[in-house]
Amino acid sequence: MLDQTELDSLGDRAIVDRIASTGCETLGMTLYSWNVDRSLFVARQLRDREDGLRVIAGGPEVAQDNGWILADGLIDVAVAGEGEEVFGELVSGDRGSAEGGFGPGDRSPAIMSGAAATFAPGSWPNPYLAGLFGQMGEPCDAVSLETVRGCAGSCVYCSYRRASPTPRSLPAADAVSLIELLVREMSPEELVFLDPTFNSRSDLEALLRGMVGLGLRCFAEVNGDTITAGSASLMAAAGFESVEVGLQTMNATALRRAGRICDPEDVLRGCDLLRTAGVTPVIDLILGLPGDSPDSLVSSVFRLKREGFGENLQVFPLSVLPGTELRQSAIRDGIEYAARPPYHVHCLPGWTRQDLEEAREEVSELLGFDLEQAPRPLVFDGWPGTEIVDVDDIESVRQMLKTTPPSFRHGSLLLRGRGLWEKRNEIRKLVRRRRQQDPYCILDVVLAPFSPFPLDLLEEIRALEPDPPYDYTGRKSVELGHPGLLRSSVLIRSKSWREFPPTWIEAAAAVVPVIVDFEEVCDDSLVLLDLGAG
Repeated sequence: MLDQTELDSLGDRAIVDRIASTGCETLGMTLYSWNVDRSLFVARQLRDREDGLRVIAGGPEVAQDNGWILADGLIDVAVAGEGEEVFGELVSGDRGSAEGGFGPGDRSPAIMSGAAATFAPGSWPNPYLAGLFGQMGEPCDAVSLETVRGCAGSCVYCSYRRASPTPRSLPAADAVSLIELLVREMSPEELVFLDPTFNSRSDLEALLRGMVGLGLRCFAEVNGDTITAGSASLMAAAGFESVEVGLQTMNATALRRAGRICDPEDVLRGCDLLRTAGVTPVIDLILGLPGDSPDSLVSSVFRLKREGFGENLQVFPLSVLPGTELRQSAIRDGIEYAARPPYHVHCLPGWTRQDLEEAREEVSELLGFDLEQAPRPLVFDGWPGTEIVDVDDIESVRQMLKTTPPSFRHGSLLLRGRGLWEKRNEIRKLVRRRRQQDPYCILDVVLAPFSPFPLDLLEEIRALEPDPPYDYTGRKSVELGHPGLLRSSVLIRSKSWREFPPTWIEAAAAVVPVIVDFEEVCDDSLVLLDLGAG
């Protein structure tokens, strides 16, 4: 298993090289909507190097109604549901190729059901204690912990309850002992609970009392309607600074259709109790729920803002996820949605595509901030994976094109010089060089000109972005009108800023973010002026 820091920071090529260097014979992947495209790409690159590699996949993306992940036969076995026991059998060889189509050279796709949902958290070795997420005794910033497995909820847009319908809890005493051990050995600053509903357990009070005094900053998802003054106070004492509350809408009819068995007024009362106790409730709403309407959603936002919750409000577009009742009934209910991640709904009864877009804009205006802010340009020094290129030195550029670039999850290419436009062919090659090795990674292309250049260059760089996009980030960015994995910006240094007419800066800022560095003209202080794109 790779170190989590490597997985979070390395680029596509570097991860492939790292895995290949281990000589592994079996590759296990947990597929989520946000990582499935990249994970399949990595697996495909590894399979090209070693045809005998066995690929096992699990996670929420594995479902009978999501066959596209198996279409090309890359995955030998996809395990739906809880896969710990099945995965162990497959890796150990206890479950042969005849059962589920698994075996070296067998490319017949298969979906296997996970084990019966009977084992509780703690039945399997803790990944921290096993050394999979760093070495015991080494401090870390945060740890994630599962103390509840399964959900008895009936939300039609969630696949979790179908995969794990029976809630099972790690007893409070055992959970406290584990948390105390992690605190002693790893000194985390934050503890994130992965439980689907943290406050659904019957021994919640005992768990919270056991956490008091550990000095942790904690976070979890909770049901707002079951919060009491007592549980809110205990959560604050245990170190919870904020929790996530899935309200989804104030429209009771839409909640019933969505399978949310709760009174929205009770949820608000619970949020108020949390706030009074000193715990910030981060409230979720869903844009485009069946039975809801644009006016109803805006009214929900207005109510929450009036109640003082507007600054901690999240609004997400409805996703028709694999393995959900919502997907099973989508065609019958007239719901149109994207076939690939993030599976956002496009239109449904009561909501046109324009309604969805306008409602998001109206909510943003009401809250005073964009629900999905455009990515900020990466313009500071010292970022790993940054290449600085003087495009006027053509020989150096040609030599660079012959070398292997750094491979990072978020890379940067700083191109400076007077002849950016004249060297546009080389610039395109430099960008392609980075994108071809890390197609599922972010690349910031920062143009640092010494003088104005034709803005057509910005369009030529933008044209290198794949159309249509092939990953979660790219598809979501297209919906929002934001750049995807290839992001351009202009950085004007202080020594040359007077050479740029305001009209040129304004025109460039209508296309990409423009940052003017006034470091040398403001008493050695650094002022970044982001004029914004559009």
